[in-house]
Amino acid sequence: IAQVRFPEPVSVDLVVENVLERERLCSTALSDGAALLHTPRWRPRVLRAHDLIAIGRVRTPMDFGALDGRLTDTLILLLARSERIQLALLAKVGRLCREPGFLPALHDAGSGDEVIGLIRLTEGRLFAPAH
Repeated sequence: IAQVRFPEPVSVDLVVENVLERERLCSTALSDGAALLHTPRWRPRVLRAHDLIAIGRVRTPMDFGALDGRLTDTLILLLARSERIQLALLAKVGRLCREPGFLPALHDAGSGDEVIGLIRLTEGRLFAPAH
């Protein structure tokens, strides 16, 4: 979290504290080595004017309590300016992560541009309006 470039001033310590509080409630680990980090809905928002999704990898995979037993090496941090937006983003990111092949491709992406391209491509397939 300390490596994230936030779009507005925030207390990194507060973000970490709130994310850890949420993790203590129940692990946010997904299958395929990813975790969807976010703050508890009942806490005040740490971002006031922006929403943020940051994706990072840890050098040494860690046990995040994933149901598939796999170690976690990809962290997806989601922060939203309102509870309503947070729930919508969690649902959308959760759906992206359930798409077959998405998380392995995210893990294998070699650059930020590749990550953005993968997300846009997958969003286009999943969320494009029906004609």
